[in-house]
Amino acid sequence: MSIPAGHGEREPHSLSAEHIEAWRKRSGRKRGAAVEAHASRAFLLTVAVVIMIWLAFMLSTVLSTVGSNFPGMTASAAEAATPILCATPQCATSAIQDFQYSAPANTWAVVGARAASSLADPDVCVYDDAGLTQLRACSSTLDQGGVDFAVVDYHHTAVSTDYARVLRSGASSEVCATLDCGATTLVLNGSAITTSWTSTTVVRAFNLPVGSGTYRVGVVVTSGTADLGLAVFDSDGQANYAAGRSGAIAQADAHGVGQGEGIYFTSTSSDTLGLVVWSNTPGGTANYRIELRSVDRLTANSPLSKGGAAQADFLYAPTTPRGWSVLGLKPGLGNPPPDADIKIYERPDYITQLERSSAEAGIVDFIVANYANVPEDTAAVLMISLGPIGGYKIEWTYAPPELIAGTDTPLSMGSHVGVAWRMWMVAGVEYFWKFTPNVGTKGDASLSVYGPRTLEPAFTYGTRADSLAGSDIWGESGTGWNGSLGVEEFSLTPQLTGEHLLYVYQKGSLSVSGTLRVDAPALVGVGEGGGRLAFATPRPSPSGAGQSVRFAFDMPAGGGQARLVIYNAAGRAVRTLVDGALPGGPATVNWDGRGAADVTAGPGIYFARLERAGTAVEVRRFVRLD
Repeated sequence: MSIPAGHGEREPHSLSAEHIEAWRKRSGRKRGAAVEAHASRAFLLTVAVVIMIWLAFMLSTVLSTVGSNFPGMTASAAEAATPILCATPQCATSAIQDFQYSAPANTWAVVGARAASSLADPDVCVYDDAGLTQLRACSSTLDQGGVDFAVVDYHHTAVSTDYARVLRSGASSEVCATLDCGATTLVLNGSAITTSWTSTTVVRAFNLPVGSGTYRVGVVVTSGTADLGLAVFDSDGQANYAAGRSGAIAQADAHGVGQGEGIYFTSTSSDTLGLVVWSNTPGGTANYRIELRSVDRLTANSPLSKGGAAQADFLYAPTTPRGWSVLGLKPGLGNPPPDADIKIYERPDYITQLERSSAEAGIVDFIVANYANVPEDTAAVLMISLGPIGGYKIEWTYAPPELIAGTDTPLSMGSHVGVAWRMWMVAGVEYFWKFTPNVGTKGDASLSVYGPRTLEPAFTYGTRADSLAGSDIWGESGTGWNGSLGVEEFSLTPQLTGEHLLYVYQKGSLSVSGTLRVDAPALVGVGEGGGRLAFATPRPSPSGAGQSVRFAFDMPAGGGQARLVIYNAAGRAVRTLVDGALPGGPATVNWDGRGAADVTAGPGIYFARLERAGTAVEVRRFVRLD
């Protein structure tokens, strides 16, 4: 049997040896060609597969990058979500870590991340869905080596399975993530909670049940090297509330390792707020205590009566224009008399104490400060009573009125701890101070004067012991004062010219009333050559927007004509403040910064030119700021 050429290549069974050899040669050439064609096709297929894998990887990288910059824009859950449990850290070196967790009920929860390297920057986002398309909140601070976290208030959120993504940028580093489910609740004004911080803990969440009011939460590190920070969050009752670190209503991270932190915050309704505590130090440990306390915000010149307590928290905030301030505390009656001390701190962490007043039991304590030279905007105040514990009255006296020399000023203390006045005094001039109680009044008044010193403290002027002068001769009267009885008087010759403060406080249980007067005979002239006549430096200088400038001078005895004109640096008259007859003695004029056309003068250098009868013309330079 023979097979025609071109109809197949099966091996023949009945051909000669020559035919068989020819067939094998033809078959070998075709099979070699087929093998070569098959190998070429396999190589091309392999290259195509490699290219597709590389393109898929690049696309995944692009999507991940887009997702990190715009967390809501993700193609899908690109990474497999790892279950994460409460208070169980998860650490990895990958740039992306995805987690899922069962949301706790009726508590605050936080997901936080911290890198082992200070050059790496971890960010945290929380989502509703496994596809990472329903974003709740992200935290992406710019600080490398810091801690980022996102919080969720599950008091107003249905229990569900939620998801978190941790992204790391910057240097390659291990990143540890922690979910804390807020199992601890701080009791308002209760005992402090003492606990510890482990080396692997990143963040913790606490519940703060409060009503409407102002509060302080503080952490005191008793030992260890952890660098703790605090932040308080308020959902305001919103359902599905979540926030990143920047959404806190108050936070503090001012101190380093082994130190505490403290913050004030205000709640407008009854709710459970969230507190997040974190540690900036990988591997840092600490023993610490944490407490939640109510705070009384003091209103200027409004006394506040308080019951007995071993500790109480207060705050006050100076307003513009800034000036003299007195924080006074008057203990109540008792046998033995109660004792209460007051302290002022730089921050509500109660670490840097600026001043303390600690008089003996039953004595008024007070701290004086001049906020014209103080950078702080808030005073953190702590009342401490080591016993006997009893009621007391506390008052913040601020922005006192001006006291004019040579005039009788009525004084009625009422329920105040003390009252104050400010007065411009000239160096080298002797001033005579006198308080005369009203006939029949029985109260006990004490006077103290404070003023500029060569070495002015950075924050506060001082306490009652730092008074430049004062009087405290009389006590309370059993029958009522009459005549010269109960009169408190003293003299003072200041060493520096400037604004001084007179603080009058009352001791005992009876209110004080009377008349206050200060005289400076050397400043009251008796005509040309008859005495010293003062034209004080304009104050304040420089003056800020909305501040009036004060000009104080003395007229000769019997008075006379006076003219006070304000000029600008170009020598043009801006405003005439006085042009006429004035009585003898001290005079004070204020300029609100407006010119003759009632247009506010611009910033710059100005000059006040004063002409008085019987005296030489005097000029004072001052500065206005816009």
